[in-house]
Amino acid sequence: MSASEDIATCAAALGVLGGHVTEEHWAIVRIVRQNLTATAEQVQHMESGLTIPEPTTGPEARLA
Repeated sequence: MSASEDIATCAAALGVLGGHVTEEHWAIVRIVRQNLTATAEQVQHMESGLTIPEPTTGPEARLA
């Protein structure tokens, strides 16, 4: 599971608190869920733009 998927899963998991907490607490949970969802989207964009560099030393380095 990628980091963005993990964050999105945490945001979704907080939804189970609905109906089990006070309205005041649910308002806080909603804000946290919104922030987690936004962060997951940002991380997903970063994940899609990152490339893993090839090792240049050590046993993992490719021989040219």
